[in-house]
Amino acid sequence: MPYSWKIDRQTGRAHVRGWGRMDIDESLEAPRKLVDHPDFHPAHSVLVDLRELLIEPLAEELVAVGRNLAKLQDRMQGRVAVVVTPEHATAAELGAAMAAAGGFQNLRVYTDPALAEPWLAGEED
Repeated sequence: MPYSWKIDRQTGRAHVRGWGRMDIDESLEAPRKLVDHPDFHPAHSVLVDLRELLIEPLAEELVAVGRNLAKLQDRMQGRVAVVVTPEHATAAELGAAMAAAGGFQNLRVYTDPALAEPWLAGEED
Protein backbone atom coordinates (compact mmCIF):
# COMPACT_ATOMS: atom_id res chain seq x y z
CA MET A 1 0.00 0.00 0.00
CA PRO A 2 1.65 3.19 -1.09
CA TYR A 3 1.41 6.54 0.61
CA SER A 4 2.37 9.85 -0.93
CA TRP A 5 2.32 13.37 0.39
CA LYS A 6 2.70 16.95 -0.67
CA ILE A 7 3.79 19.57 1.81
CA ASP A 8 3.04 23.23 1.18
CA ARG A 9 5.14 25.28 3.56
CA GLN A 10 3.45 28.54 2.52
CA THR A 11 -0.04 27.37 3.45
CA GLY A 12 1.13 25.20 6.34
CA ARG A 13 -0.65 22.15 4.96
CA ALA A 14 0.32 18.60 4.17
CA HIS A 15 -1.85 16.41 1.96
CA VAL A 16 -1.36 12.66 2.42
CA ARG A 17 -2.89 10.06 0.12
CA GLY A 18 -3.05 6.33 0.72
CA TRP A 19 -4.24 3.76 -1.80
CA GLY A 20 -4.16 0.04 -2.43
CA ARG A 21 -4.30 -2.75 0.13
CA MET A 22 -3.59 -1.68 3.72
CA ASP A 23 -0.31 -2.85 5.18
CA ILE A 24 -0.08 -2.21 8.92
CA ASP A 25 3.69 -1.74 8.97
CA GLU A 26 3.50 0.84 6.21
CA SER A 27 0.54 2.51 7.92
CA LEU A 28 2.61 2.90 11.08
CA GLU A 29 5.68 4.14 9.22
CA ALA A 30 3.94 6.71 6.97
CA PRO A 31 3.21 9.32 9.71
CA ARG A 32 6.76 8.99 11.01
CA LYS A 33 8.15 9.61 7.53
CA LEU A 34 5.90 12.64 7.15
CA VAL A 35 7.01 14.29 10.40
CA ASP A 36 10.65 13.51 9.53
CA HIS A 37 10.38 15.27 6.17
CA PRO A 38 12.45 18.49 6.19
CA ASP A 39 9.55 20.55 4.79
CA PHE A 40 7.11 19.43 7.47
CA HIS A 41 6.56 21.69 10.46
CA PRO A 42 4.76 20.44 13.63
CA ALA A 43 2.13 23.19 13.27
CA HIS A 44 1.11 22.10 9.76
CA SER A 45 -2.43 20.87 9.30
CA VAL A 46 -2.71 17.51 7.55
CA LEU A 47 -5.40 16.17 5.24
CA VAL A 48 -5.11 12.37 5.04
CA ASP A 49 -7.17 11.00 2.15
CA LEU A 50 -7.67 7.24 2.54
CA ARG A 51 -10.71 6.83 0.32
CA GLU A 52 -8.72 4.69 -2.14
CA LEU A 53 -7.29 2.48 0.59
CA LEU A 54 -8.52 -1.11 0.62
CA ILE A 55 -8.82 -1.84 4.31
CA GLU A 56 -10.16 -4.56 6.50
CA PRO A 57 -8.39 -3.53 9.70
CA LEU A 58 -8.34 -5.66 12.78
CA ALA A 59 -9.13 -3.99 16.09
CA GLU A 60 -5.55 -4.40 17.26
CA GLU A 61 -4.31 -2.65 14.09
CA LEU A 62 -6.58 0.31 14.78
CA VAL A 63 -5.26 0.43 18.34
CA ALA A 64 -1.68 0.36 16.98
CA VAL A 65 -2.40 3.21 14.54
CA GLY A 66 -3.98 5.30 17.30
CA ARG A 67 -1.09 4.69 19.69
CA ASN A 68 1.41 5.48 16.96
CA LEU A 69 -0.22 8.87 16.34
CA ALA A 70 -0.27 9.58 20.06
CA LYS A 71 3.50 9.02 20.16
CA LEU A 72 3.90 11.63 17.42
CA GLN A 73 1.75 14.33 19.02
CA ASP A 74 4.74 16.57 19.86
CA ARG A 75 5.80 16.49 16.20
CA MET A 76 2.30 16.74 14.71
CA GLN A 77 0.51 19.51 16.59
CA GLY A 78 -1.67 20.91 13.78
CA ARG A 79 -5.13 19.66 12.96
CA VAL A 80 -5.37 16.31 11.20
CA ALA A 81 -8.39 15.33 9.10
CA VAL A 82 -8.67 11.74 7.95
CA VAL A 83 -11.02 11.24 5.01
CA VAL A 84 -12.40 7.75 4.47
CA THR A 85 -15.30 6.11 2.66
CA PRO A 86 -18.58 5.94 4.60
CA GLU A 87 -18.14 2.19 5.08
CA HIS A 88 -14.82 2.76 6.86
CA ALA A 89 -15.89 5.69 9.02
CA THR A 90 -16.57 3.57 12.11
CA ALA A 91 -13.15 1.93 11.92
CA ALA A 92 -11.48 5.31 11.42
CA GLU A 93 -13.38 6.74 14.40
CA LEU A 94 -12.09 3.86 16.54
CA GLY A 95 -8.52 4.67 15.49
CA ALA A 96 -9.14 8.34 16.26
CA ALA A 97 -10.52 7.42 19.68
CA MET A 98 -7.39 5.40 20.41
CA ALA A 99 -5.23 8.36 19.39
CA ALA A 100 -7.31 10.66 21.63
CA ALA A 101 -6.95 8.23 24.54
CA GLY A 102 -3.19 8.60 24.14
CA GLY A 103 -3.42 12.39 24.13
CA PHE A 104 -3.64 13.09 20.37
CA GLN A 105 -6.70 15.35 20.45
CA ASN A 106 -6.39 17.13 17.09
CA LEU A 107 -7.73 14.42 14.75
CA ARG A 108 -11.16 14.25 13.14
CA VAL A 109 -12.67 11.78 10.68
CA TYR A 110 -14.63 12.85 7.61
CA THR A 111 -16.16 11.16 4.57
CA ASP A 112 -15.74 14.18 2.29
CA PRO A 113 -12.60 16.34 2.07
CA ALA A 114 -14.71 19.48 1.50
CA LEU A 115 -16.30 18.97 4.92
CA ALA A 116 -12.84 18.80 6.52
CA GLU A 117 -11.62 22.10 5.06
CA PRO A 118 -13.27 24.54 7.53
CA TRP A 119 -11.91 22.58 10.49
CA LEU A 120 -8.42 22.30 9.00
CA ALA A 121 -8.45 26.04 8.32
CA GLY A 122 -9.29 26.73 11.99
CA GLU A 123 -12.76 28.06 11.17
CA GLU A 124 -14.48 25.45 13.37
CA ASP A 125 -13.70 24.08 16.82
